Amino acid sequence: MNDILEQLKKEQSKYFKAVNTQSGNTVRCAFENDNKTSIFVYARNKRRYGWRFTEDEFLARYEPKPNGDEEKAWKRRLKRAVKLCRESGLWSELAEVWDNLYKYVSLDEKNKIYDLYWNDKDKAIEYCKAHYPFMLGKRDDGNEYINTEYIWELSRCELKTMYFGFWNASEKENIRKAIAEKRKYVVPRLHLKYDISFNYNPELAKAWYSEEYRNCGNGHYYLALNHSTAVFCEND
Repeated sequence: MNDILEQLKKEQSKYFKAVNTQSGNTVRCAFENDNKTSIFVYARNKRRYGWRFTEDEFLARYEPKPNGDEEKAWKRRLKRAVKLCRESGLWSELAEVWDNLYKYVSLDEKNKIYDLYWNDKDKAIEYCKAHYPFMLGKRDDGNEYINTEYIWELSRCELKTMYFGFWNASEKENIRKAIAEKRKYVVPRLHLKYDISFNYNPELAKAWYSEEYRNCGNGHYYLALNHSTAVFCEND
């Protein structure tokens, strides 16, 4: 039994959010029958298509989120990400994006712009021009565009603690020292539950962390914000 899921069943709304425990992605879900024993998980950017699970199947893959605190949780993640980047000196341009989202944009507004973007990019640009001009950039030909870091995966700011298995403490300390000394550092592929790797480039002031399927070369990719915490970037 999951306490959050049981509470969601008692509420009138059939819709709720959950986190994929492998990728860290947030998904939209719905109870399907009167007893709320069947759960439908919507595919990203789809209103009809997705996957149907029993309660046990769902809980094996997803962690349900309480209704009402998604906005607060998102703002907390944004604030923390900005703090970590400013302390480490990594991903300064993304720290500016997250700081603007934290200070000036609600989660509903961000999602509204995301929907506008997919339905009519010109309308989305006009909306941002009127309300959030900092989301816009200008191409060489003078045409404006939306900086999609404000509305795509990185805008969700899904944070994750990096893990290096038996070498976890020592590798994190090595990474911390390398960042402090602005010295290139690479963690070669570690064969754990996933194939783990890390790369810090001091010239770019950027770092990357990945969890790839064993001997596959595809998996989950993150941007490392410091020696310990990363933010979800993409699945491949």
